[in-house]
Amino acid sequence: LAAAGITTKFHWVEGTTRICTTVRSVDGDVHFELLEEGPIVAEEDWCRLGQQNPQDTWTDIQGVVVAGNPEQPAPAGCLAHVLQQWHLQEIPVVLDVRAPWLLEALPWADVVKINAKEWAEAGFAAGDQMVLAAERLLEEHGLCAVIVSDGSKPLLAVTAGGAYSVETPPVHVVSAVGCGDTMNAGIINGLAAGHGWETILVDSVALAAANACSWGAAVFDRDLAVALQDDVRIQRILGNGR
Repeated sequence: LAAAGITTKFHWVEGTTRICTTVRSVDGDVHFELLEEGPIVAEEDWCRLGQQNPQDTWTDIQGVVVAGNPEQPAPAGCLAHVLQQWHLQEIPVVLDVRAPWLLEALPWADVVKINAKEWAEAGFAAGDQMVLAAERLLEEHGLCAVIVSDGSKPLLAVTAGGAYSVETPPVHVVSAVGCGDTMNAGIINGLAAGHGWETILVDSVALAAANACSWGAAVFDRDLAVALQDDVRIQRILGNGR
């Protein structure tokens, strides 16, 4: 990370870092993943993390992404407690975690970006009621947007300004590892730049599609990502459950 010019501030805990291994065939057409479990983080470590406000480390910070999921038996409110302690001011917070941690942290988020499986696991309505359920989340928690991805299927985005269905570009998927993280980066980048949601969604989906075209998480051809923007199809849909 240092070699890439990324400033870090790690909070060290006991245990071994979670490692995920991708195994692929020589021609690259077939692959599978070995996903390890992460360490059990003690409650006192969660408390110490809450004392490390990102705005104290990066004074020009423009957004925060909370991604990944704590290992059991992490308390449901651990992420919520950290966000509450941070008291982040005037910067967007994107949540990309599953229930129960998602549900506890909603009051301190601005954007929820999860996949369709995580949406269902959280107990939210599916099918024709998805838009209505997302609108309720916006209203109840003051969110800016709720975004639900579903692989190559159209992405659903419900924002304060309207609801959208976004079709991903037709690409040859090499590996989907890192697509969600790349999309999160596009969302934060667009919000920091002051772009409207239609632009943010197109750019973010194009970034994720470009990431899917190569091996490695967040390793992609930038020119391809720009070119794919023209192939992203975004359609405004009716809200209020209609």
